[in-house]
Amino acid sequence: MLPTKLVSKDGTCNIKIQGATVTVRVADRPAVVCNGLCELRSLIETNNTLGLTIKTQTTNGVTEPVMLQLCVGNRCLVVLLTHLNAIPSCLRDFLTDHEIYFMGLGITKAFEWLKHSYGIDRTRGYFEIGELAARYLKKPTLFVGGIGLDALATEVGISLEESPKLSNFNWVAKVFTDQEIKYAIHDAYGSHLIATKLLAML
Repeated sequence: MLPTKLVSKDGTCNIKIQGATVTVRVADRPAVVCNGLCELRSLIETNNTLGLTIKTQTTNGVTEPVMLQLCVGNRCLVVLLTHLNAIPSCLRDFLTDHEIYFMGLGITKAFEWLKHSYGIDRTRGYFEIGELAARYLKKPTLFVGGIGLDALATEVGISLEESPKLSNFNWVAKVFTDQEIKYAIHDAYGSHLIATKLLAML
C-alpha cells in the first residue's frame, strides 16, 4: 500500500493519467462540492459533455450510492456521498441541468440510483457511452453487455491507460492514495475522453 496521499486544504490533488495531469477534487462537504461544480462548469465547452459514474455499496441487502465521479477536460470531482448529511442544492441543480449532457458506462443505472436514493429525477440528457459509440461508428455490437471502457476506447482510437488493479477498495473511505484516486476516476475520465473523441468525429 502506498503511503496516504495528503491532499490540499481544498481537497485537490494532481494525478498523472494518459500523460496528462488531471486535477481531482475530493469533496466531503457541501461547500467543497459547490466549488468543484463551479470549476467544472467553467470548463464545459459548446458540447456541454461530462463523464459521470457512480459507485454503490450493498450493506445488509440494501444498495446505496456511495461515491459520484464527474470529469470534464483535465479536471474531476469526486463526491463522497456517504459523508454528506444531504445532497447540496448545487449538486442537485447540476445533475438536473438539461443544458449539460452526461456520458458514461452504466449511466442509466447511475441515474436510477440517484432517483431512488436522493429523488434526483432526470429522464433525458444522459447517454450510455457504448450506445453513443455504436451509433457514431455504425457498429451495433458495441452496445451490448460486456463491452468494457477499454475496448470502447480502442474502437475510437484512444489507447486508454489501464486502471490500477486494486482489491478491496474502500468506496466509503475519506482519504485516498494517488493510486486509489486514479482507480476511482478511471471510468468517468475515460468516458469523457471517448465522448469528446466521438463528438469530434461529427
